[in-house]
Amino acid sequence: MPDEPRIISPSRLTAVSMLAQNTVLSIVGQALPLLIGLAVTPFIIRRLGEDGFGILSLGWSILTLSLVFNLGLGRATTKYAAEYLVREETEKLPPLFWMSVVMNISIGLVGTILVAGISVLLVKSGVLKIPAALDADAEAMFIWIAFAIPFTFVTTTLRGMLEAGQHFREINFAKLIFNTAVFVLPALAMYFKANLLTIGLLLALSRVAETLTYFRLCFFK
Repeated sequence: MPDEPRIISPSRLTAVSMLAQNTVLSIVGQALPLLIGLAVTPFIIRRLGEDGFGILSLGWSILTLSLVFNLGLGRATTKYAAEYLVREETEKLPPLFWMSVVMNISIGLVGTILVAGISVLLVKSGVLKIPAALDADAEAMFIWIAFAIPFTFVTTTLRGMLEAGQHFREINFAKLIFNTAVFVLPALAMYFKANLLTIGLLLALSRVAETLTYFRLCFFK
């Protein structure tokens, strides 16, 4: 296992052409998955039903809103890493990187316990108006999504290091794939008549794959 994240030349950070290119790539990386999501959502609703889609929508929301509890570690990593690169203090990057990773794992594990516990409690208590036939699948889906939280948090550190070095081409290619997967995987699951548990598992595995992808981008050219 490598000891240091990939070091980026400070000369890349200030080029106007690179900033313009990165802006375009960011827009594409954000917009295209949403368009794909709009295209496949009617199919998911037809196969999953309104109640099932409501549960899936809540799962999507948990994945997104869980980042609120990340305490901004990813953005802080980007800020300090960029400053170190500009000042050519690259020896400070590895300690920053690993400290952020460890903190994200720690906070993410707490998030997993809280989200899984609260989700199961809400389902069992009837606070969430879920049909009885979907109770077990909904609980399992929420648990799988909770499992993905530490990976989601660690990804913010990995992406933050890449953003500091202006590696937006790699970032947006990865974003395009994994943000699209959020919509495409449930659609594929519905095509094969799978259930919410399977969807939750696929979404969790997608987050694991995303973390591994960013890890490789950080350490290997």
